[in-house]
Amino acid sequence: MPKCVYWNNKIPIADRHKTNARRNKINIRKVLYTIISANLENITNFMEKQKVPNRLGINKVLKDYVL
Repeated sequence: MPKCVYWNNKIPIADRHKTNARRNKINIRKVLYTIISANLENITNFMEKQKVPNRLGINKVLKDYVL
């Protein structure tokens, strides 16, 4: 198999995937933000049940428990 497969305009497919990933990253952030803001109450309740110190904040909880 060739190392680099070329598509139209001689853009390597690998590079095209990179640009697509960049574009998708923004969409994923938007989706995550929507999900999180919709479930904010559930998340805070979860934090209280897990006795997560409030100073850690929601970001920490999302990193450790959710994502």
